[in-house]
Amino acid sequence: MDRAKLEAEKQNYRFQKFIAGVGAALMLMKFIAWVITDSVSILTDALESIVTSSPASSECMLSILPCSLRTPTTPTGTGGWSSSPPRWRAA
Repeated sequence: MDRAKLEAEKQNYRFQKFIAGVGAALMLMKFIAWVITDSVSILTDALESIVTSSPASSECMLSILPCSLRTPTTPTGTGGWSSSPPRWRAA
């Protein structure tokens, strides 16, 4: 695997970590707002954040696995997945 492609994958992983962190921070702020206001609509929005941030977190975890299992004899990894991130998302 060439160096440019490996660097692009690392950059993609860093961006996915950033997105997952932003989602977690927004979810935390929504739960804090619910505690302060005791509003049911804010609670439902906070609970929806769990559904929307879960795929981002799992995608972030799954995208690093093939990179960590690479060896000189198996440049695409031994995890059985391709080096591209998963394409599934929550509906």
